[in-house]
Order: sequence, then structure tokens, then C-alpha cells
Amino acid sequence: MMGKIMTLGDVKALLGKVLGTEKMLEVMREARLDPRDMVETEVDGVPFDPYRNQVWAALREVFPARPATAVLKGVPMGENESPTALVENQLHRWGMITERDVQKDPILTMLFRTAILEGLPPPAKSRLEEMVGLTSKTHREFVDHVIHAMELQLEELKAKEKTKLRKRRK
Repeated sequence: MMGKIMTLGDVKALLGKVLGTEKMLEVMREARLDPRDMVETEVDGVPFDPYRNQVWAALREVFPARPATAVLKGVPMGENESPTALVENQLHRWGMITERDVQKDPILTMLFRTAILEGLPPPAKSRLEEMVGLTSKTHREFVDHVIHAMELQLEELKAKEKTKLRKRRK
């Protein structure tokens, strides 16, 4: 018994039935296939295999995965982690989870920045939340403000420690 070979006609029929003609054509355009071939029967017998990667990539583009937002919550800053490392690590993590460029998607950018703020210690977080227009800043400016807020907090903590030490010595 021989195996079956999937053809473009099979995929057209499947996508047309599941998605409807308009969405099927959108996927095929995204896959850079000639839309005329998608409405005519001339290519229906052509094997699908050479087009498989293009079509799957197009399906992922047209129907991106929606990650669970719980996975994208802010991660607390590590004790020895620098603010820059926190932002860069989270940016990489979000990119891996969403499979999108966080800095190019305005909605993801907003969610990402909110998650970064959630992961900061309360004094730094409140300092940044008071800043007007923080979310509209460029990525570099946002990171600079996060770093500055964290440095101020670290200085305050060091000053408190010195004060405690002085009081103990007296």
C-alpha cells in the first residue's frame, strides 16, 4: 500500500473549509503563493511539500500564538542582578515566549514595561510610576530610567546601612 501525497489542492480545500476563502487567500498571499493559483484548479495536483514551510510560517504570522499572560508577569529582580541585566533578560524571555519582537509591537512593549515595573522593588517602582510619560519613552530611555531609579534606591539602602552602623557604634 502506498502513502498519500498531500497536494496544494488538499491544503486549499482544508484551509478554505476551516478558515473560509478570504482567510485562506490571506494565508496563501502571506506564503507568497500566487493568489490566482489558489482560486483555480491548475495547481491542485502539485505536491504540497515544497511549500510546506512557507505555508506554516504564513499560518503562524496570520494566526500568532497567544501566550498565557500569567507567563509574562514581572519577575522580581535578583539580589545580585543589575537593572540592565533584568531588562535584557526579560526582553529575551518575552521574545522567546511570544515569538515576536517586543520592541516593535506597541501592545507588547506596553505590557513588557508594566511587567518590568512589577518586578522592581517597591521604592524604585513607585519612583518610576510617578514619572510622566515613562511608557512613551524609547527603549533606551526607559532602561536608563529603570537603571537610575534602581541606583537611587541602592544609594538610599547604603545610606540607611551606614546610619544603622553609626547608631550601633555610639
